[in-house]
Order: sequence, then structure tokens, then C-alpha cells
Amino acid sequence: MLMCADRLDDVTADAELQEKSAADVKFIVDMLLSQCSQAVREHEEKMKELTVSSTAQTDTQPAAAERTSVSTSPLWA
Repeated sequence: MLMCADRLDDVTADAELQEKSAADVKFIVDMLLSQCSQAVREHEEKMKELTVSSTAQTDTQPAAAERTSVSTSPLWA
């Protein structure tokens, strides 16, 4: 992932990593961005699965009116 040099310098200063080499800091930043992107993708996939699962479950369950309907015909008919 690309990050401009000014922003990388800001991250280095904020994280108090001035004693680390630029290559080390860039590696850390790239690793962090990669892991965050992966976590977001996994979360989105999980949410999609839950949505699909929830929709499928709702489609297979009878509606509340169907579950609680009472027959109006007499029992002896």
C-alpha cells in the first residue's frame, strides 16, 4: 500500500519511532494497513453471511398469523 512520505514521517513521529529506519517504519505501516483491510473484509463477509442466513431463516418460518391461526370450523363437522 502506498503512503506519502509526509504522512509516513507524521506516523513515525506520533508513534515515537524516530530511532527506527524508514524501511522498518514502512514495513510496520504496510503490515498494519494490510491487517486492518483483512479484518474489514472478514467482518463484511461475516455480516453478509449473517444477513443471508437471517433472510433464509425468515423465509422458511411460517408467518406469525399462520403459526397462531385457529380453526373456526366446529370440531364435530
